[in-house]
Amino acid sequence: QNTQIQDLKRKAEQIAKNEHSVLIYGETGTGKELFAKAIHLHSKRSHEAFVTVNCGALPKDLIASELFGYVKGAFTNANANGKKGKFEQANKGTLFLDEIGGLPMESQTYLLRILDEEMVYPLGSEKGVPIDVRIVAATNRDLSLAMEHKTFRSDLLYRLKIMELEIPPLRERKGDITFLFNHLIKDRTPFISGVEKDTLSLLGIYEWPGNVRELKNNCLKAAFNAQLRGDTIIKAEDLPRELHSETVILDTKSSDESSDELTKEVLELALQKAKWNKSKAAKLLDVSRTSVYRKIKEFNI
Repeated sequence: QNTQIQDLKRKAEQIAKNEHSVLIYGETGTGKELFAKAIHLHSKRSHEAFVTVNCGALPKDLIASELFGYVKGAFTNANANGKKGKFEQANKGTLFLDEIGGLPMESQTYLLRILDEEMVYPLGSEKGVPIDVRIVAATNRDLSLAMEHKTFRSDLLYRLKIMELEIPPLRERKGDITFLFNHLIKDRTPFISGVEKDTLSLLGIYEWPGNVRELKNNCLKAAFNAQLRGDTIIKAEDLPRELHSETVILDTKSSDESSDELTKEVLELALQKAKWNKSKAAKLLDVSRTSVYRKIKEFNI
């Protein structure tokens, strides 16, 4: 529901209508592959293959054969019938190159040639295979910096980022946390009937280095812990330990916006997180700004 995400979705919908290459930036767990799939499904290639390659996870000696394929007898222990590479598998569809920053320079050179010629050359063959593939690449690295350090080709970067999307981290759109958490609870854990307000306060203060993926995992853990207690309500104590290290749990059942039981430690932490912006601190704590001012005066902060 965050305005940045809403704008990003509208931009992605427009990007899907053309055939240009797309480069998606975003930290781990922000949803880069989700956006890549959405672009594919809203494009004219939606009925063709969507093929994913994690460039950072491929062993260096297997990158060429995985991406470009090989012919019979190309190397020792090769498949007797040869093998189609990811480019051929994605022909007429979309090839998603995840963690593109992990691709070695040699493979980058070959990739650039394929994009320019629209032809792939399987290992062991001098005969090119025509391909029609849309490239959507993603990275959590600063490729401009990699380009300066000579670990990423500048001409390939410019070829890939004809269209760009940058997905904001969860800590920059904290208003979505409660919405996403409640959605995940409803979608994945139907045995849970509700979430205590203190739980949501903890979620709002945590920095979420793993972003939406981390939120999803912690949602499932919390639901499981609540189930172990024989409860259908998720409480702050059900959240994983790392979330508790960020703040002090409020031991209160009250949802009164006056926050009479708000502790000094929690308020100070929220103010620090909000860089002493009282309105932002109030949002983090899910209380009114008046309550924050009153408590600051009461605690002499």
